[in-house]
Amino acid sequence: MVIFQYFYFEYLINLYQFYYLIHSCESIRTIPCDYALCCMFLPGDHLVLIGCKNGSLQIASLDSASIVETVQGHEENQSVWTMCMTPDRQSFLSGGSDKKIQFWNFELKDEKDDNSKKVRKRLSFEQKRSFDIGEDVLALKITPNNRYFVAALMDTTVKVFFMDSCQMFLSLYGHSQPVLCLDISSDSRLVITGSSDRNIKIWGLDFGDCHRSLFAHDDTITAIQFVPKTHLFFSVSKDNRLKYWDADKFLHIQTLDGHCGEIRCMSITNNGMHIVTAAHDRSIRLWERTEEPLILDEEKEQEREAQFENEMENDEFILPGETNKEIGLATLKTIESLKGAESIIESLDIWREEKLKLAEHETTQKALGKEIPSPPPHIMLQALGSGYTAERFVLESLRKISASDLEATLLLLPFDYVQKLLSLLIYYLDRFQSPELCIKCAVFLIKIHHGVLTSSHQYLNIVEQLRTHCIDTVEKLRNNVGFNLAGLKLIQRQIEEQNDVILFADATQKLTSNETKKKRKKGKSSATILTIKGTSALA
Repeated sequence: MVIFQYFYFEYLINLYQFYYLIHSCESIRTIPCDYALCCMFLPGDHLVLIGCKNGSLQIASLDSASIVETVQGHEENQSVWTMCMTPDRQSFLSGGSDKKIQFWNFELKDEKDDNSKKVRKRLSFEQKRSFDIGEDVLALKITPNNRYFVAALMDTTVKVFFMDSCQMFLSLYGHSQPVLCLDISSDSRLVITGSSDRNIKIWGLDFGDCHRSLFAHDDTITAIQFVPKTHLFFSVSKDNRLKYWDADKFLHIQTLDGHCGEIRCMSITNNGMHIVTAAHDRSIRLWERTEEPLILDEEKEQEREAQFENEMENDEFILPGETNKEIGLATLKTIESLKGAESIIESLDIWREEKLKLAEHETTQKALGKEIPSPPPHIMLQALGSGYTAERFVLESLRKISASDLEATLLLLPFDYVQKLLSLLIYYLDRFQSPELCIKCAVFLIKIHHGVLTSSHQYLNIVEQLRTHCIDTVEKLRNNVGFNLAGLKLIQRQIEEQNDVILFADATQKLTSNETKKKRKKGKSSATILTIKGTSALA
């Protein structure tokens, strides 16, 4: 039995037509209905029972491809999440968001044929009893021995009740999120539960003990089912994978990939030879059991290789000019970086002081209307010699810092000093002083303080000036490099042309020289081969 639901339509494939499905892979019936959440075949395999979002239960006929009966099985606008049939196929249970489990019995109902006007029997159902469980019912299963029924509730617990009295037998708890699917083994000994916490738990039905908890998938587990008459089971999830498990040895046997969307439902044939899955990629996939022996070690090795390849694909490549994002700046302060930061701060303070002196001097001159002697420079500038300006002092402080410590040093500067340094970098770039160093400092400081610099018009003006000067400076550097390269190539060609003539003349003279001179020189010097434009000269 395979059921594929997509929005307001149900695609139903009958058991006796399963062979047809394998060979044709075509839809047999398309039946319009209300918003369907669950469904199952009724005895005889000609009718389908559908649980809807509005709380109704609908019977659809595969022969006429129409809805033949609608019953309000649960409270109105309360979803019917799950249904399950008893092993004797005489009744079924339904559960939903109205926090009730409804018990239904099948019955034969008289129905009049519109065409022949004959009365015939049609399968229907009637409510037997109702059981208020106190929580939304997400999944239901009845044990094959018809002794218990198991309900998965919204409060993350799974409860086991006696079928006849509805008295609670066991409470299975351990999942951190609601259980969305469950199944019971054919011998009524094991219960498996799948939850949105991505775990599968295997429980013993005798005492309610948890045999093992398996971290099964990378996303919510949507369906789980035992292979008939075995303790092997399959699970599907929103991670697009179908997985094969052993509930006795707690082993992951195999992972089957193929879907490219969330797998929502799954069904296994009675002989366990075929599995059908339906996913959000709007595809139904048919899986067939093969006779090829399965070696767990090889499967694990293939899974590890696939995981490694996936990690390699997801790794971010390091492009030229970019740094690896996993590698950050060093956070530990070194002595060199501290000394460099102190020297830059000291030089910027001197530059600021000298700038204020000059501004005050100009103001005084304007007030007096005559020239007055300039104030003496800072004592540090006097010690370095006459003509040593404050701007040059700051630039020399930057030059003294090693390339390996430059970024760590700039990282230690307070923001007010960063603003001063950026203003000075504009001054240096305008005069083409140490352009490579200035551009490197400007780019790094703007990258580090990008948020603050772009939040104020005052700082944006500085950034815009730096951008303009950096573009002009790089263009000048490119022109200089191109000019120098062209000059070097010209000199190279001139040297090659001169050497061609000289070496060729020398070779001619040596060919006409006396053999005695050759013999004398032969012992004094070793032979050397010179290759020039395809001409070989032996000296």
